[in-house]
Amino acid sequence: MPHLTYEREGNNLVLNRTMNLCDALTGVGLQIDTLDDRRFRIYVVHIVEPGYEKVIPGEGMPVLGDPGENSDNFCTMHDMV
Repeated sequence: MPHLTYEREGNNLVLNRTMNLCDALTGVGLQIDTLDDRRFRIYVVHIVEPGYEKVIPGEGMPVLGDPGENSDNFCTMHDMV
């Protein structure tokens, strides 16, 4: 069954987000809820257009056969509203 928030691409996790036009033009702090119930903020300070990706290193799925190593999480911005 698909997850409501994340998609998996290999070991990486992809989080698709929408943002309003003002935030896309001026920057924003986005709250990220992880699969293991942690929360943190990422800051997007660039002008964002649809398809922009912010990489969050080490916040993806655990890498099989490499204990303690996690893949990346990609936060992708779509549909400026």
